[in-house]
Parts: sequence; C-alpha cells; structure tokens
Amino acid sequence: MKGLRVDIPLKALCCLAALLLSGCGGEAEDAPAPAAAISKGPVDPSYYSGEVTFKIAEPLPVGGRELPLTLYLGLSPQTETRLAVEAFVDLRPLQEALPEIVAGTVVESCGLGLDLDLGRVEAVGKQVRGRGRVIARLYRCSGRGTEEERRGMRLLSQTIDVVAVATAGLEQDCIVFRLEELELSPRGLIGRVADLFGVTERARVAILDRAAEALANRPICPELPEDVAWLDPRYTDGGPREIVDGGMGAALSGSVDASAGTLVRLVDLARSRGILGGVR
Repeated sequence: MKGLRVDIPLKALCCLAALLLSGCGGEAEDAPAPAAAISKGPVDPSYYSGEVTFKIAEPLPVGGRELPLTLYLGLSPQTETRLAVEAFVDLRPLQEALPEIVAGTVVESCGLGLDLDLGRVEAVGKQVRGRGRVIARLYRCSGRGTEEERRGMRLLSQTIDVVAVATAGLEQDCIVFRLEELELSPRGLIGRVADLFGVTERARVAILDRAAEALANRPICPELPEDVAWLDPRYTDGGPREIVDGGMGAALSGSVDASAGTLVRLVDLARSRGILGGVR
C-alpha cells in the first residue's frame, strides 16, 4: 500500500502543476494533457516526455528586443519527493535572428578592418553550425600606437569563408553555448598573401574573442512563470538538439521538489485562482 499512497499524490501534483503553469500567461495547448495530445507539434515529444506535458511562451531578451521562444515541459513521478522534468526550448526564433545579431565589424583598427557576415545557422544533431564570411581590409598605418596614428592607403582586401561549430553544456541550470571548431578559408590566390600578412590569423583571434563574449552573454535559462518560480527545477543534463531539418533547440533534464509542502503550496495557489474549490 505504501507505493499506492505515494503514486497517486505525485500524479495529481503533475496535473495540478500543469494547470497552474498553463494559466500563467503561457500558451497552453490542451494542458494538462497526455503527450499524444501535442505530438503533432513541430518539436519531437520525446524531448519533453512525461505523464503530463504542456508548453509556455517565454520571451528571451536579445539585442535590445525580445524573441518569442516556446518552453515545453514534461512532468512524471520520479521518487517519493521529486518529480522528473524534461524541458525543451524551441530556439528557432533565435536561430533566425543570429545572423543579424552577430554580423558587423569585429575589428576596426588603424591597420586592419574585419567585417563578419553570418549567412546561415543550423543545428546538426547535437551541434550548431554557422557559415559565413569575413571581409578583411589591410591598411598602411603611420604612427602606430601614438597620438599621431593615421590610417593610410588600403594594401589588401580579402574575403575569408568561415565555418564555425558550436556545442553546449549545462551551467547553473542554463544551456551555455561554446565555439568548438573554427575553419577559415581565404578565397583565391590572394589568400596566400593574406596568410603572409597574418590577416587570416588575426581574423581567427577576433572571431574567437567575439564568439566567446557573445555566447557567454546569451545563456538559455528556462524560467517558470513568476507565480510558480519557487518550484525551482534543478537540471542535471542538457544540450542542443536538432528540430526537423536543421532547426535549433535545447533540451534539459532534471527534477522538481514534490514534497508535501510543495503540494500544499500548489493547492493554495490553485484555490486562489479558482482552479480548485475552497476558500479564495
């Protein structure tokens, strides 16, 4: 009988949590509902499997604007005091915005100008690949490092094709992307000249620095609505995942406290919203 007494409250807690989460400004889709109810969506339900599954619209501030991301969650009983959580974030809006976010001047000094143009970003399995180009301009520079420093005539212009591969890991319940590989290929015969002048290597260092800063400053941290943020999911595993054909997403696995105190707090919140009967 012990297993029966534990199992029923945990299943009820899953459903109650789903009801509350779907009512916190999210875009619920028949929540709470079995996984089959939303299996026709664009995200593979196996990434957020659970006895109860639902989704929440979650804006992500990026570059002075908010991107409309969707957080999918699956809840299932795990132990007597924890609920298993499978979370998945649809990052395709961020994927579409990345070329614009990343593009621009990465170096503008007296002797060198580097402009990055990122043309395509796609997920490939558990990696994210970006393709683009760098336009490098080498100038004569007089008085380098002094107050009289002045840029002179252009000595060289070179287009360098770029292929970057990023992966991600879990840090403090957030997905943090890191640049794993960087391939630079100067175009044409003049590319050898660019190598001799050190332009390709300087482009590599500049891109690595820009990528490290941009990726470190944009962790993906799924957050629950404010009213139920105290559920405080603890994630133990996560990383990028491909959605359909090259779409970008991130999956996380972890758990949520399912103690008696949590159940009481959820019940009180449900009553205050009129989801359950009782005193409001």
